[in-house]
Amino acid sequence: MDSRSDRITIREIAQWSGVSIATVSRVINNVPGVSDALRERVQKVIDEHEYEPSQLARNLSVNASNSMALFVYDIMNPFFSKLIQELNRIAFDHNYSLIICDSSNEPEREMRYLAFAKSIKAAGILLTEGADNGLFESDASMLPTVLIDRAAISGKQWPMITSDNYGGAYHACEYLISLDHERIAFIGGPECVRSADERRRGYLAAMEDHGLPVGDGDLTEGDFKAESGLHAIERLLSLPEPPTAVLCANDLMAWGATMRVLSMGLRVPEDLSVIGFDGVDTCSLLHNLTTMRQRIDLIAQEAMKQMLRLISSQETLDEIRIPTELVIGDTCRRL
Repeated sequence: MDSRSDRITIREIAQWSGVSIATVSRVINNVPGVSDALRERVQKVIDEHEYEPSQLARNLSVNASNSMALFVYDIMNPFFSKLIQELNRIAFDHNYSLIICDSSNEPEREMRYLAFAKSIKAAGILLTEGADNGLFESDASMLPTVLIDRAAISGKQWPMITSDNYGGAYHACEYLISLDHERIAFIGGPECVRSADERRRGYLAAMEDHGLPVGDGDLTEGDFKAESGLHAIERLLSLPEPPTAVLCANDLMAWGATMRVLSMGLRVPEDLSVIGFDGVDTCSLLHNLTTMRQRIDLIAQEAMKQMLRLISSQETLDEIRIPTELVIGDTCRRL
């Protein structure tokens, strides 16, 4: 292989072929308007020097690249790690690469990532949940976008893929009620996050429908991280009448809550029943967590299906809700 092949430029290919840079670009990107003889001549030089144009060079030559930008709320969360894995597999099977944009729900980071995605002419954006839609609502030249658990963007008709967060939380709470629990607390996620709000409303609806009271201290807001589950359970167990069961809005907070209960010399589920939401990674728990499993594989499949339809200007669906399923582990018991 030519030792300079990784440094060869499109200008040199043009000089060696005796054609213009524009002609080389048309050959590389398979754009019409070049005669067969000329195309063959340029391709021969490209092959001789094993020239591989950078992806950025390709992107600047055509209307869009073969890259998709995935904006991730929390890359350390096992749910998003699994979602990335599933989306990346499907994207690769369709000859697209996935650019991971770890936004951490920070508007400044999202703004910079959006500018980058536009600069490389990304084929589209997969946008996971977050609190601030202002950046995307105000952008007049928005790339094709699929929302995953993200609140709808006003004025945009982008498809939205989500789990049945409301129904899943309702079902989880009903499961605890079926085990004769009446003092059921809830550890939620940030209220400004769509999925957290839906799970909170599902819990409240189940309690109301079964005539069970929800005290002022029974609802605690977390941040979807294990540490917030730890602090929330400390407060809940300090109540004059502590709960006998707690529904957590995700598995990480359920993990934090369980670890704190055990460290206090209490037992799960003998002293407190715990149920989570996600069903992604419970292998690190001392117990097999009872949880509402999200079908991340189906979420990824539907998100990518809608994205590919957007890219090809086909009709898409406004909203797709994926059912959740109860996974019974060892962290809940009957009273």
